Amino acid sequence: MRLVLEQRNLPISCLFDYELPEDSVRIYRPLGEGAFGKVYLGEYLKKEGCVFAVAIKAARDPKNLNAKLELLKEAEIMKQFKHVNILRLIGVLTQHDKCQIVTEFMMYGNLKDYLQDRRHLAAKQEINATHLTRMAVDISRGLTYLATLNYVHGDLACRNCLVHETLTIKLADFGFCKNLVDQNYNPVVYSGPMPVRWMSPEVLSTGVYHLQSDIWSFGVVLYEIITFGAHPYSTLDDYKVQDYIRSGGFPTLPQNVPSKLEALFLRIWSLNKDDRPSALELFEILTADPELLHPSPEESPSRLGYISFEAQKRQSARSSFVIGSKWASIPKTQSLHKCAHNTKQGITFSATQPTLLGIT
Repeated sequence: MRLVLEQRNLPISCLFDYELPEDSVRIYRPLGEGAFGKVYLGEYLKKEGCVFAVAIKAARDPKNLNAKLELLKEAEIMKQFKHVNILRLIGVLTQHDKCQIVTEFMMYGNLKDYLQDRRHLAAKQEINATHLTRMAVDISRGLTYLATLNYVHGDLACRNCLVHETLTIKLADFGFCKNLVDQNYNPVVYSGPMPVRWMSPEVLSTGVYHLQSDIWSFGVVLYEIITFGAHPYSTLDDYKVQDYIRSGGFPTLPQNVPSKLEALFLRIWSLNKDDRPSALELFEILTADPELLHPSPEESPSRLGYISFEAQKRQSARSSFVIGSKWASIPKTQSLHKCAHNTKQGITFSATQPTLLGIT
């Protein structure tokens, strides 16, 4: 595999600095399998002699060269990220036709399974609004970091958020991740399954990603969190979901969602991407209101998660959103930062410090 990369003179050849000795990594058992790869539990022996658990991702088809190259492109992207809420790349294995990437091991697996396995704890208040909001804060912090580097995750979903042993949430699975500077707004052509239930209307319509496309997906992630892993658009197949989203639809919200949280959902799922909050705004909103995400483990099939174009216009004109536990109606032309100290409108938080964003 390494020889092929050298012969093709690919830019990912700089991953050679991340090459691990073949005998330093040992695979134990499978952890999971996705559309493009398999993940295994293993261990990594460092030169100092210490051993620690790792996750090892390999191409689904070991004979498929393109699949291997895509996996290494993902590693090339990951090596640029150093953040507390981004899965850390440890190294790669490309010797003797191998193609594997090695990352830190996340004890509790993906967030979707973690939430589904703990639905019964919501009634006992063992997982409450504080816990759920903290998860969302971690994800928004990681998303803010990506945005500062002009990266779009492209596949943001609870299944691609991993839970560390400290219960820190980290973004993972960067197979769809794109740098907007490199992309030059060219449409993306998918060669495999598309995560349509998490995709924004503009991506479904044009194939072009923007930073605000991730914001729409983040809204679906919030929906997954408050419902403890419910499947978005559970009554529709993938083809109908695409038409539904393009026409202004979004996931069904449970009946007991508080009005201030519902208002935030509506803003996140604005048809006009420019009306959506930024990742930094979301981080600040969630940080200011540590109990914003009210647990709603029971789905409500009686309500369609849909808002008409006329309702969207009314919502955009009102532009109401939540800061902390208070309401604030602020014109779209007025930025969040300009209003940060306007106590007459009930906004009292200060600008976020870099350390709060987890940049290392």
